Amino acid sequence: MEAELFPRDRTEVAPGAVHMPDWLGAGRQRELLEACRDWARPPAGLRTVRTPGGGTMTARQVCLGRHWYPYGYARTVVDGDGSPVKPFPAWLGELGASAVREALGVTPP
Repeated sequence: MEAELFPRDRTEVAPGAVHMPDWLGAGRQRELLEACRDWARPPAGLRTVRTPGGGTMTARQVCLGRHWYPYGYARTVVDGDGSPVKPFPAWLGELGASAVREALGVTPP
C-alpha cells in the first residue's frame, strides 16, 4: 500500500516554523544521525549542563565550534575536562542555510 494514513503536506505551523516532510531524504538523514553520534562521543561530547544556581538543564547538549557555558563561550570545555571543542562543519551550516531557503524563501545572512 502506497497511500499514507495521514497527509504529510508542507505546513507553516507558526510564523517562521515550517514542517517540510521528506525534505531531507533517508540517506541524508542517516548521514546526519551518524555525524550526531560522532559529535556526542568524548572528548568534548554530549554533556549535562550545570547552571550557576546548582541545578541541571533537562536537555543535554553538544557544542560545535564554540563551547557554551553559563555566561560565556570558549574553544575548550572550560567547565569540564578542558578538551578542545569539535569544529563546526561547513556542510552543517550549508544544510541549515538550504533548509531556511526552502522553508522561508530567503537566504540567511
